[in-house]
Amino acid sequence: MLLRKNMKNKKIGKNYFIAVIALLILGAFLAAVKFNFPQYFLASVIGNKSKQNLEIRNKSVEVLPPEQCDFTLNSNTYSPDSVMVISNFEKNEDNNWQGNGVYDEKVYFEGDRSLGVISSDRRNVAVILEKKLDLTNMQYIEFMMNISDRTAYESIILDFGDSDLKSYYRYSLTNLTDAWNLIQIPKDKFILHQAKDSIFDWLNVEKTRFYVLSRPDSILLTRIDMLKSINNSNDFLKHWNITRGVEEMFLSLYNQDGKIKLMARNKGVSVAALREIENQNNFIFSATLSPQTSARSGLFIRGDYNNGYGYYFEIYGDKKNIWRIFKRNKNGWTPKQEIIQGTLENVTFSRNNKYWLRVDARGNVMEFYLSFDGKKYEKLGELIDDEFSSGGVGIFVFDNGWSLFDDFKFKSL
Repeated sequence: MLLRKNMKNKKIGKNYFIAVIALLILGAFLAAVKFNFPQYFLASVIGNKSKQNLEIRNKSVEVLPPEQCDFTLNSNTYSPDSVMVISNFEKNEDNNWQGNGVYDEKVYFEGDRSLGVISSDRRNVAVILEKKLDLTNMQYIEFMMNISDRTAYESIILDFGDSDLKSYYRYSLTNLTDAWNLIQIPKDKFILHQAKDSIFDWLNVEKTRFYVLSRPDSILLTRIDMLKSINNSNDFLKHWNITRGVEEMFLSLYNQDGKIKLMARNKGVSVAALREIENQNNFIFSATLSPQTSARSGLFIRGDYNNGYGYYFEIYGDKKNIWRIFKRNKNGWTPKQEIIQGTLENVTFSRNNKYWLRVDARGNVMEFYLSFDGKKYEKLGELIDDEFSSGGVGIFVFDNGWSLFDDFKFKSL
C-alpha cells in the first residue's frame, strides 16, 4: 500500500514537471508572438464570446479608392465661405479682445483657452474685438458660453457695430444654464440700433462687443469660445438625417488648418445617419475622426437615427486609449459584460491627430478596423450578430463632447 502511494506521488510529480515545462514553452511562444505585433494593437478584450465572436489579429485591408466608392463626402464638399471664424480666442489670432476680460487657459471648449468676463454686484463689463467683418451672408451666429451661476446673471448682450459703436445690431441672451451653452442666434433676431444719417449694415461691421451684467450682491463669471458665423447650414445638413428640430445643435462646420471639417457635438442629440445611404446590408464604410475632447465618438452602423438602434464602433477621446463595439436595441444598451472592448498599448488618442475608422459588413459578420495613417488598417474586432440585418450608416458623439469628421467613404458589396 505504501509502495503504491509513493509510485503515485512520483507520477504526479512527473506530470507536474511536464506541465510546468509546457507552460514555460507556451509563455515563450506567446511572448514572441506579442513581440512581433504592432504595440498599439495589443488589446485587452472584454466580451461575451458565446454571443459575440471576437478576433484580434494583425490583418490589413486595402485602402478604398474614392473612384471605387458609391458615396463620398469630405472637406472639399463644403463651400469655403460656409463658416467664418470671428474669434476662437487663441494666441495665434491677429486680433485681440480689449476691455475687462481675461483669457482663461483652464476652462475652454476648444483650443487652449477661452475669454473670461466677470461682473460683480451689477457692474456692467464689456469686451470688444476690433475686426472688420462682412456678415451679409450670415445665416446665424454661433458660439459657446460657459456660465458659473445662472442665478447671478442679469443680462448678457452681443453687439455687432460700426467703428464707434454708435450703430449696431444687438441680441440679448436668455435661458442660459450653468456650464457650457450652445448659442445660435439667427440673423433676423438681431435688433438694429442705427445712428442718424448712418449707412451701417451687416456689410461693414467693424467691432464686436459683449456686455455682461450681474445681479446685485452676486458674482457672474462667463467664458466665451468658438465665435463664428454660419453662412449656409444646408451645406452640411443636407447630407444627414437627424432628429428634427435639433439638426444645427448636433452638426456644424469647423475650420481646421484651412480645411472645413464636419463638427459633431453631443448637444440635444447624439447620432446622425447619412441621408444618401439607407437600408444597407453588405458594405464598407469608413471615415476619419479627430476627437476634440475626452468624450467617446465613432461610427454608427445599420442604425435607425430616430431611436438610436444599431451597432456602434467607438474610440475614446483625447488622452484615452480605449475602443469598443456594442449595440442598442429595444432592451437598451449592450450589457457591460458583453461589450467588446480593447485598449491600445503605448498609444493614446489626441485632439491634434485624426484616425481612420472602418467597418466591413457582410451578412451577420462585421469586421472593425483602425488606421493611424489612412494607408494601413489593422483589424480590432469581429462581431457576429444578426439582430440588425440592414440600416443606415452615420456618426455619433457621447458624453457632452465634440469631434471632427471627414473623408466619408461608402461602398456597397
